[in-house]
Amino acid sequence: MAIDYFHRLVVTGLAERVRDFRKRIHREYPRTVAGETWTEIVPFSFAALYEMAPRARSAEAEVPWDPYELSVWRVTRIGKRDALLRYQFQTRSLEMAPSSACWREPFPA
Repeated sequence: MAIDYFHRLVVTGLAERVRDFRKRIHREYPRTVAGETWTEIVPFSFAALYEMAPRARSAEAEVPWDPYELSVWRVTRIGKRDALLRYQFQTRSLEMAPSSACWREPFPA
């Protein structure tokens, strides 16, 4: 039986680094079904996360499916130099550790 998990992720740091994180974690996938083509946009991709930070990968043998019911907010300034970025999403049968719920720059490399 599959279990759904609900996550909220907060990323903070220097504004330019937070914007760069948002660009690097974002993925676009072209899809074609029955001759119709469109682009699927995934604002938070586990494949991108593991490219950026291979040690973030947990014990799964394969990269998990990208999250669903995903929301992302605009990058918000907090102070003169810092910014905040929020994500909210669900995963199926993949529980993220509580310590991964908030990343403070410098981001994992």
